[in-house]
Amino acid sequence: ITVVIELDTKVANVDYLIKSANECFVYSEVTEICGPDDFPPTIVCEGETAWSFGPRYNVRGNWATYTPYDGDEKTVDLFAGQTRHAGTVHFSAVDGGKVTITIEMEEDWSLQDVSDAIKVQGYNGKAPSGNPAPGRFRTYKGNELSFTVDAFEFFGIHVDIQYCYEVYEEGVE
Repeated sequence: ITVVIELDTKVANVDYLIKSANECFVYSEVTEICGPDDFPPTIVCEGETAWSFGPRYNVRGNWATYTPYDGDEKTVDLFAGQTRHAGTVHFSAVDGGKVTITIEMEEDWSLQDVSDAIKVQGYNGKAPSGNPAPGRFRTYKGNELSFTVDAFEFFGIHVDIQYCYEVYEEGVE
């Protein structure tokens, strides 16, 4: 919203005075002192839960997924809120019983500013089932986007992420 105040008397060739919340003024229709840079954007971030692509732990209810891993190099999608593509999860080939997992996020996606935004649980034997409790995951917890862990047949990879975008608004005083 912009408020325009017409002046009764001309002051230094001022036709109009436009005032915004950050007290930026535009003088006359010819000379513009304010520009888009005078209204910096507000960054808005929306938190989401993300999981690496794979079968669901539980067919009903919780949408949490785990990723089968056969020891070969592979890359799977990272999904936020079930359907939003937020990045990828790359698994290296097994080397000495270890695998390096690297998470790459799409532009405008980042880790939430929390401790242990990434939680990983490895499983061997049969595929996991039931509702997972990411807070109890033990294979890896932290905020590093690339880490090396023991190799397992399945990995539950849970990431607390956020989607951030700019909002431009002109305030009114």
